[in-house]
Amino acid sequence: SYIQLRDLNLPLAQIEIYDEQHHEQCLNCNYSIRETNLLIIDENSLKLNVNSTTIVQLLTHLNNSSLFDYDYVSILIHIDTWKNSTPAIHSTKILPLILCFDKNYLLTKSDTIYLQLDENFELNKTILSQNSYQCYQNRTKLLTNVKYNLIDKDKTFEIDNTNSLILVKHLDEEVKKIYDLTIIETYNSTDQIMSTIKFDTCRRKVRIFIMDYYNEPVVCFTQPYYIFHLLSSEITYGTFIGNIRSSNDTITTCTYSSLSNLVFIHPQNGSIYLKSNISSKYLYEFQIKGEDSKMPSLNNIVSIRLIIEYINQYAPKLLYPNNENELIFHIPSNLIGNDNQMFLFQMKGYDPDNYENENQTMTIPTIKYYLHEPTYLFKIKRFNGKIFINLSQKNISSTYNLTVILIDYGLPVLTTNYTFIIHFKFDKQEIKDAIKSSMSNELTLSSSNSWILILICFFIIITLLSTMITILNCVRRTSLEKQKLNKNN
Repeated sequence: SYIQLRDLNLPLAQIEIYDEQHHEQCLNCNYSIRETNLLIIDENSLKLNVNSTTIVQLLTHLNNSSLFDYDYVSILIHIDTWKNSTPAIHSTKILPLILCFDKNYLLTKSDTIYLQLDENFELNKTILSQNSYQCYQNRTKLLTNVKYNLIDKDKTFEIDNTNSLILVKHLDEEVKKIYDLTIIETYNSTDQIMSTIKFDTCRRKVRIFIMDYYNEPVVCFTQPYYIFHLLSSEITYGTFIGNIRSSNDTITTCTYSSLSNLVFIHPQNGSIYLKSNISSKYLYEFQIKGEDSKMPSLNNIVSIRLIIEYINQYAPKLLYPNNENELIFHIPSNLIGNDNQMFLFQMKGYDPDNYENENQTMTIPTIKYYLHEPTYLFKIKRFNGKIFINLSQKNISSTYNLTVILIDYGLPVLTTNYTFIIHFKFDKQEIKDAIKSSMSNELTLSSSNSWILILICFFIIITLLSTMITILNCVRRTSLEKQKLNKNN
């Protein structure tokens, strides 16, 4: 079956089971699909799993190749069916499926933009410019006073003063992998006849997939990056470095090429060889390109690191925080107890053996970060050194000792420990408000108590006066009676 895809949310097919013996639809039957994560079942509808790694890479690479208007994905689906009354007896139908992604339509007429973003993406750096999400139907118009508003329930992204989409909070793909945003474009157009202002709006959806590029393998490669080791005596022309394809990989649709004059790679089997003699430098990095003939948009480039053994001598050192073992952080009190986490700080270490290349952009990390004593309260990202605190813990103390281990990626026995004293400060204003509220409650309570005391005293006085009047009346009556008796005598 051949399916052309323009709307990725529509079902690919409806699944119905037909009883060939009785020539009717089988309502007492069930089924299962032995297929990859490319597809999902939703109420007997077969749908595309837009969250699968392959589909995400395809959607976010649509504009990488202008040579092809379509991309094709071949899938072989195994559907097992059986009657509920006899589940042991089942039949299997094999359905070949070709998905055709209409790139031209998806890029020009779809209202959704798909993006991949590394979890280590820098804050306040442009993700999308205005031209990337400006509504297509308005591109031919002269727009003045254009405004863009962003709907983001997590408040992780913003539109800045240049109308660019930027990141304002640190990302963690373990916490959230997909962000669905809506960008609203509002502009004013002048009707020259009526001299009135009209307000027109349109919306673009942006789906952002958060990736950890150090953990996510890509098409044509079994790993997101590769590290190979050579002895200093082996760094000569023609030396075999390694292979980027696993031994049981029989797929031959990918071809490989080197983007460096340092090495040569076999285009089919992925074997890498030194192209020339090299010096006994500690570390080399180069890149390999992989092209899939079935999905040309998914051309990927991965980095290769070559480490020369016996030259690595020094343990990692800390670059940031520099000479600061006491750190103070403010935590809003209303966030404590919520099921989320907060970014604290990012460590930055360096490898003294590779110090001369520290100012260059290294695509593969040289250091890994670990907590000395793993805890549920703190988390550290092993490749970028970001440290988060888990705010679901309600009883957070004001001071903690946190020890982090820096491990040399080239030689893991070389390690360095750093201990930080972390102090937490809570919202002073909230504390003041709490004190004011407490004082107000105390004043209210004090005022209530005063009125109660006044009323009690009033009743006591009334009771005493009544008692005294009664006693006086009794004494007076007794005195009068005595006087009458004396007169009669």
